[in-house]
Amino acid sequence: MVKMNVTREEAENSLAQARASFFSGQLESSYRILKRLEHSGYEACFVALLLSQIFLKKGGLQNAKIYAEKALTDKRFEGDALATLVEILLRQGNIADAKDVFKKYGASEGAVEKLRALLEERINLAEGQYESAIVNISELVVMDRNFLLAREACRMGHEMFRTHENPARYCEFIDALGLNITREDHRSSQIIEPPQGVIDIIIPIYNGLSDLKACLKSLEAWREPCQGKIILVDDCSNEETKEFLHDYSKSQTNSIIIRNTVNLGFTRSVEKGIEASSEPYFLLLNSDTIVTPGWLSGLWRALAFDTDAALAGPFSNNAFCQSLLPPEYDWSANELDDLTPQRLACLVRAHGKRCYPRIPFLSGFCLLVEREAYKASGGLDSANYPFGYWEVQDLSLKLLDMGRYGVLADDVYVHHRSGGSSDNSRRERLISDGLRKLASSYGAVRVLAAEEISQSNVVVQEMISTVRSFLDERRREATKHFTVENTSSLNGQASRTWLKIGNIEFSGNNVCIFAAYAPDGALSELTQDYLKALRSNGLRLIVSLACRNIDVVVDPKWLEYADDVLIRENSGFDFGSWADVLRDRPALWQADRLLFANDSVVPIKKINNVLQTVRLTSAGFFAMTDCFLDGYHAQSYFFGWTGANIKSSVLKAFWEGIDYCSTKAEVISQYEKKIIHLSKLLPDATTHIFFATTDILGPSAAFLEEFSITHTGWRALLENGCPFVKSRLLSAGSDVISDLSEYTETSLGALLTHAETVRFDRL
Repeated sequence: MVKMNVTREEAENSLAQARASFFSGQLESSYRILKRLEHSGYEACFVALLLSQIFLKKGGLQNAKIYAEKALTDKRFEGDALATLVEILLRQGNIADAKDVFKKYGASEGAVEKLRALLEERINLAEGQYESAIVNISELVVMDRNFLLAREACRMGHEMFRTHENPARYCEFIDALGLNITREDHRSSQIIEPPQGVIDIIIPIYNGLSDLKACLKSLEAWREPCQGKIILVDDCSNEETKEFLHDYSKSQTNSIIIRNTVNLGFTRSVEKGIEASSEPYFLLLNSDTIVTPGWLSGLWRALAFDTDAALAGPFSNNAFCQSLLPPEYDWSANELDDLTPQRLACLVRAHGKRCYPRIPFLSGFCLLVEREAYKASGGLDSANYPFGYWEVQDLSLKLLDMGRYGVLADDVYVHHRSGGSSDNSRRERLISDGLRKLASSYGAVRVLAAEEISQSNVVVQEMISTVRSFLDERRREATKHFTVENTSSLNGQASRTWLKIGNIEFSGNNVCIFAAYAPDGALSELTQDYLKALRSNGLRLIVSLACRNIDVVVDPKWLEYADDVLIRENSGFDFGSWADVLRDRPALWQADRLLFANDSVVPIKKINNVLQTVRLTSAGFFAMTDCFLDGYHAQSYFFGWTGANIKSSVLKAFWEGIDYCSTKAEVISQYEKKIIHLSKLLPDATTHIFFATTDILGPSAAFLEEFSITHTGWRALLENGCPFVKSRLLSAGSDVISDLSEYTETSLGALLTHAETVRFDRL
């Protein structure tokens, strides 16, 4: 009776895809695949382990714990499950239990020494031993740069320490590392425009011709008076690139071509370019960049703003802490066609505060350097970093030790494709080797702390938030005029299929059509309890699940409560879902009562008394609550009709005319607002709102034109016997959930689990 459309081969492929998505950081994609697999029975404990770690990373601690405990039942995953439980318990503030589980981890067959060491330091962090824990975790990161859990713990440790009740302690720690970058009175009294020709641009080149052409084209398009020579250092590129550079130098009189007869590597090539430059400032520019209007003078102003600044860098799409776009953003597949580098530069310029914050580490992809400070520091270390990667961080730390700083030009954006001249495996090796060398010179804790300070800078985080909000809004604007409907039939109805549970007699019965959003075929425990209560109170129950695909594997745990189940692709919201059931099951019009309900609420008190009221009401229309938002109407999470109204041609015509709306606002205006007012056209015009706002708050509540009692008056509703709260209310935070738990019969754990499940289902 349960759909099991996943073959073993499909399950194996899906799990491999879920793993790949998980380890590449695409957690939402991995989650969707794993939820589809969850009830197939294939590698259930490994699926549970991955789900627990996704919930953990996304802050869903209650579900994370449930899945981790499930994974513990398989010896193969015991070690990883125990380690996950340690982290969950620590985040829940349960240090004593975390220590007990940590002991079990150390004794388990799956224990790994570096993970054991990390968990020990996580416990030390939780106990407030920040300094020693951060030092030791930093060493773990340097030992294995791809030990992502250690990187996360390092970041978390700095965050916990920085926000500790004694902030002076963190400042002392950072000061001891030589990373105090506080700016006092070191600002220039005035900012003037840069002198003419004061900045030479140095571009090291190794193949990557298409990127180079785009870079040079942008330099020509946005040339400024302060730009001096363009020094192109060809590090023994292929013939095609050499020929292009030869032709380019003939057409551009302000360019210099330096040719290496053998491949010297990035840093040595840059050094040759610096030697050929004579201006007081030079700019290191990767060949896979695209510059934007005002970029060069903007960088110069940032450097000139701070009398102790020696380096300046811009925001970018791909440049360490200066990156504004999400890591998964695929520029080559940009869904917003007009989101050009110039447009992003305009956005950054409009929102930049021009406070030019000091940053310990800047990316070297586009770096303005003051020559005098550079020479005093000893310059780049081409012996240790011949191919780049960490050479600029080494320079930054040398400058910091001299009292000179890097600053971020927070009103400048330069685009960076990244890796145009180096393959990924080689780049990863160079990054890991360079990090170890840098840590051996300055200490792992200092290097990692400089990274964390750079990434957590307030100005950086504010601009990231601004740009990502802009992208989200652009996506909404790009799609709001389109109705996305998953349909397969010619009449535009959603693709759907029925799970036949048994023969159903509707005539003379009270029937509930329950609409639920279950993208992966699973319902939360509280929603399952709701279905169980409906069934145990004598209602015939038809459940309509809105899923991602109709071949979803349905969680069998709740099926015993349903008389029939419709699986449909998610389209048209709940009214579309209810209408499809009525279209496919016309015998429903013979029922004594038709109740329409959905999972936008959960019962946190027993609902027996309310369902008894439903059975006894003689009104032609009934609903649980009403609302005054945008005009008076009955709320559609629990409503229905009785007797002669069900057989009315007017009511049937209403449901037959339901279209699939593309927005919730359309659903409310076209359907929800009409259901109570439809009574005037039905044989029995009487209505009964079980918990009417005016009954609970008094007659004056009618003057609350923009008021919804389920959103802002939930306490009053519960006090008067309403058993429901909006699931949306649970998303308001743990404080509201704690209040609800104390106020009702529902456990805190169940409420937290439901809130997390709803949030993750909408990832």
